[in-house]
Amino acid sequence: MTEKKLIMVADDEESIRMLLKQLLEVKGFEVVEASDGGEVIDLIEKKHIMPDLLILDIMMPVKNGYEVCEKLRSSSIYAAIPILMLTALSTPESMIKGLTIGADDYITKPFDIDNLVKRINNILGRGNISKKISYIIDNYKKARDKIAKEDETYKKLIKIPILPNIFETLKKFYEEEFFITYISTEEIIKYKDIFSWKIINEFLENFIRCSEEQLTKKFGDDILFIRKIGASDFLVFLKSKIQIKDISSAARNILQKQCFTGLSEFNKLPFTCIANTVKIEYSKKIEFETSLFMSLYDVIKGIKTSRKNTLEDYYKKLIFDEIDYKNVKIIDSEKNQIGYFIKILVNGIGICGLFDEMEEDKLREIYENIFTRIAEKYGNDTMLILPIPVQIIDSEFLLFLMKFKHMKNVHLALSDINLWEKVFFLKEYLEKIRDMGFKLALFDYGTYTSNIDTIFTVKPEYVFLHSFIFISFEKNYIKQEIVKSIVQLEDKIGIKIVSVKKYEDKLKAFNVKYFWGE
Repeated sequence: MTEKKLIMVADDEESIRMLLKQLLEVKGFEVVEASDGGEVIDLIEKKHIMPDLLILDIMMPVKNGYEVCEKLRSSSIYAAIPILMLTALSTPESMIKGLTIGADDYITKPFDIDNLVKRINNILGRGNISKKISYIIDNYKKARDKIAKEDETYKKLIKIPILPNIFETLKKFYEEEFFITYISTEEIIKYKDIFSWKIINEFLENFIRCSEEQLTKKFGDDILFIRKIGASDFLVFLKSKIQIKDISSAARNILQKQCFTGLSEFNKLPFTCIANTVKIEYSKKIEFETSLFMSLYDVIKGIKTSRKNTLEDYYKKLIFDEIDYKNVKIIDSEKNQIGYFIKILVNGIGICGLFDEMEEDKLREIYENIFTRIAEKYGNDTMLILPIPVQIIDSEFLLFLMKFKHMKNVHLALSDINLWEKVFFLKEYLEKIRDMGFKLALFDYGTYTSNIDTIFTVKPEYVFLHSFIFISFEKNYIKQEIVKSIVQLEDKIGIKIVSVKKYEDKLKAFNVKYFWGE
């Protein structure tokens, strides 16, 4: 007779506990209840109840779910208890935190019982690893303590859940060649201020599924394990004879090209996907767990180096003029061309995503090169909109502009994303820029961070609407009201509202007169 699996249900709502107990017992599980996080710890540590799975609510008194998860994962005895987070918090932030501190999976309230049972069986299908390989956890923790460091890489590494079932298999390959690749896609989270959490969450779920499919398709039998870390980062363990740099570049390229779909704006980020790979080096003098921990430390630390090297590569190309200028036409409702929005591309990717990464002196060097090229390429009769990074607008930038004050046809465009917190600091500089004869524009307007006062402060001639505003536009009356309100400003303060051309049909009733597109 098969022994029943024991599930501990921890939730401060008695109705939820009773419902789960009834449903799970019908499915053949044995259930023990806990009403708060403190009781979970007491049942496990003091009463020695070792569940095969812990279903853990996040919002509980005494100790919340995060605290319970972290405490169990930091214990060499209880670290391998599988944990399924059950929560009413459905934002990627809560998901990221839960997965990062060691939860095996999470499901949101209200839940579908069939989906819940499927998640439970998936986790339990891995086996009760705590009894089988607790020695690996213990040895790994000793190795971790032995190499303790006071830096961000170490702090990030110790938050990654211990993976004893994976480590047991990897130990068999220790005397052979195998690799660890860490894939970071944290740039996605930058969009939390632009898109709704629902859209971000849907994208991440699609990305996770696609990534596993594409990596398996590319590396096939060479893949030992793919382990998701947080919401969108991965550890990939491979037994492969190909070169380290080929693993990293191949993984980065297939994810960038195949999995970043649905929201095309993600493709504009130069750092959307960063990958780094290290090889596990066998040594008779170093035990497996220590070597593994050192390699995990190196592969995560290497992400920062890869990012820095990629940034330096972009900088060199921008300085040495390996730049593409894409002229995006701006037309009026009569289809008359009135000018261009200049997209500056390196390797086909817009450089706006680099602005926050680069030092100000390097940005000024880059823009001196860009202004020189534009002055050579265009006459003063062509109206140009040129994106400018906010962080270089200071007294030195005003002196820089003096050299190009003959270019009265150039509108300096500021991105509205995260501009509000800086706009009053910039107000005096913006006045001086206008006094020189330059005009201003505002692009990426209409995200969650947009504020209509920004328009009054910047006093742009053109305001370019972000494509976010048109997602579910027909059903979203708030977005429609935003468009109506800023279109009404056209006559009042003399601005021109510009929409993406492909949304022209959606805006027929809103009297938008200017469009831009490929």
